[in-house]
Amino acid sequence: MLMTNPDVRFYDTCSLLIGGESIFTKGEQFLISSITLQELERIKTSSNKDSETKFSARLILHLLEYYKDMYKVVIHRNDNTNAIDIVPYTDDLRILNDAILCNNGTYYNGMYTDRIVFVTNDLALTNIANLYFGDGMIEKIDEDEVDDYTGFKIIEASDKELADFYSDTTVDWFELMIGEYLILKDKEGKVVDVRCWTGSDHRYITVKPFDSTWFGKITPFHDDIYQKLLFDSLINNKITMVKGPAGSGKTQISLTFLMHQLEKGRIDKIIIFCNTVATANSAKLGFYPGTKDEKLLDS
Repeated sequence: MLMTNPDVRFYDTCSLLIGGESIFTKGEQFLISSITLQELERIKTSSNKDSETKFSARLILHLLEYYKDMYKVVIHRNDNTNAIDIVPYTDDLRILNDAILCNNGTYYNGMYTDRIVFVTNDLALTNIANLYFGDGMIEKIDEDEVDDYTGFKIIEASDKELADFYSDTTVDWFELMIGEYLILKDKEGKVVDVRCWTGSDHRYITVKPFDSTWFGKITPFHDDIYQKLLFDSLINNKITMVKGPAGSGKTQISLTFLMHQLEKGRIDKIIIFCNTVATANSAKLGFYPGTKDEKLLDS
């Protein structure tokens, strides 16, 4: 329970937008304010925000719906005023959402837990939060660390590390996020195992052939380890994002899986979005003759 956690992270809107799903997959319960929910709703439809920021807001709202047990919302009420005794809480400061967020955090801190760590990447909010929580109680999302997440971690383990791993696979030996894949190699660099951390165990990955009338049967090409991860993710996860160079099998594997699901009656519709912005330094294809159907069939 959150109430017994001596070190609870309280995320502001900015840190949620930057951290994204990595916040939810850490396996740690956290706090947000009802003010943040209001701000996310405003951001997703704002005409003053760029499309990337609005997409991030919509993503966070979906994650909040999916990971309902991972967080607690501190509802802002006018009587959450224990912070008045901590910092000068003037009428000018009272109307700022930044101050309200901090006030929510200190209210929860005084009621339920020993310590709140306030997480923000907003410089102005950091200055206000320092008044409430103190310098040592403020954290910042490492944007480089967030961007580096690939969905898998490659570990070249020593004999001892391998022995420890197999002695108890319920221990998160390599600090994986929930849903993150582990590619385990020995000291010679040979892949000895591939698992996925569930939060309570390292499960074996699932690699079953995808078979459809349109594409036939496909399996990972030459037992390619990364294609195996894609097969497993498509089977076990609601959302799979994949990137790789041209010809690596991204489209064929994904479409074969979708057609397999469609033919089995597990889904009833496939919607494909195509980015119409030309890739940097790519050749321009120009006009293609024929009807819409002919163009689609040709490709």
